[in-house]
Amino acid sequence: CKTVLSFINATNILVIIASLGLKKKIIVSERNDIELQNISIYKKLLRIIFYRYASLITSNIQNSLTLMEKYVKKNKLIFLPNPIRFLKPAKDFSNNKKKIILSIGRLNKQKGYDILILAFYEFIKIPLFQNWQLYILGEGPERVYLEKMIINLNLKGSVNLKGYCDPQKYFKIAKIYVQSSIFEGMPNSVLEDMTFKVPVILNNQIRGIKCLAKNKFSCLYFDNDKDD
Repeated sequence: CKTVLSFINATNILVIIASLGLKKKIIVSERNDIELQNISIYKKLLRIIFYRYASLITSNIQNSLTLMEKYVKKNKLIFLPNPIRFLKPAKDFSNNKKKIILSIGRLNKQKGYDILILAFYEFIKIPLFQNWQLYILGEGPERVYLEKMIINLNLKGSVNLKGYCDPQKYFKIAKIYVQSSIFEGMPNSVLEDMTFKVPVILNNQIRGIKCLAKNKFSCLYFDNDKDD
């Protein structure tokens, strides 16, 4: 094996350290927005110290590459957008649409599902939208917290935590897709959603997708600090 591939910050650092002196080509990939990512100061420092020893570094966010130019040679940094693949090409599912808002991701703090649920709570207060439902696909450590939140807001019949399941059937029936992450790389679920032509609403903090999703043209962005 002449090349070592690694993904995600902590693993990347360990792989680089373990590979020093082995005369291997080391390729590491950053999958998140390194400026907004919530990691310890020690991991940030180790990234600055050791990433320069990688042969190549890829990122799906141009902003992350720009920041890494401060401590890694520019010719080692490569912008690599996420690929997507479906077994069948997307077609027109407009006749199947229901009053469903869809979101997909791990149930953790990063994904901002508390923000989304609170926004949905206000949304269905409007008589025109009171029959809508919110489907969240995924599992994670925030499930119990989100379940309690749903109960406390009296949303048990309107917000559904679906767990792990095939997203394609939900893309076919959802009218809106929302990605509420407080920071993110280039979310595959948004790219997949766009292939199904489902209108998408994104947190403005998701900067990795902005090269593909233009505000008020192919999507809508919202800010955490505003009543959007």
